[in-house]
Amino acid sequence: MCCPLICIHRFIFMYIYSSLSLTLVGMCDTSVNYVVAALLILASAQLDVLSRRLRALGGRRGAHDDVVDCVKHHQHIIEFVKELSSIFRLPIFFQIVISSIVLCMAVYKISVTNEPVELITMIFYLICVLLELMMYCYPGDLLMNKSLAVSEAAYSGDWVNCDLRTRKMLLLMIMRSQRPMVINAGGVYKLCLPTAATVVQTSYSYYAMLKQTAN
Repeated sequence: MCCPLICIHRFIFMYIYSSLSLTLVGMCDTSVNYVVAALLILASAQLDVLSRRLRALGGRRGAHDDVVDCVKHHQHIIEFVKELSSIFRLPIFFQIVISSIVLCMAVYKISVTNEPVELITMIFYLICVLLELMMYCYPGDLLMNKSLAVSEAAYSGDWVNCDLRTRKMLLLMIMRSQRPMVINAGGVYKLCLPTAATVVQTSYSYYAMLKQTAN
């Protein structure tokens, strides 16, 4: 028969081990969220810098070289976003799917619980899941808007006084900028605010179906 003191020591050891493991997993998961959000914001900031450079263009000598630099800058941003999408498309897809399921279960748990402490805990948990979803969708929406703003910035510059080849380069940039830069999560979800609204609506539909089945 096991000694009570040994059992207590084992319990303490397992408790510390489980707590440290869960803390480490939570930190890793949160770190990935922050990295993705930071990279999306970085790309948006670069697009903002590019838009300011395009608005400052004039018909002066050397404008062609400035436009060439802007085109190269734009191309580098496009390649960066494509690489970012290829790396994180599957993890973000699974994160969105899991968030949809977790939201459904959290709302269901809130609707059936009668314990005040558990209710408050689940409400805070629901808020955390929504914030995690917004950490992906808001920077993705910002990236889309900033990429579309490049075409407007290129048209707002003093391109009329530029030479013909410079105007052709600006025209090509405007045409390319009319296609927004989008992070596709698994080829199904686009990282934008409407996607966040869709996930919430889907979760509520799952909750309504689950509630009806339970009744």
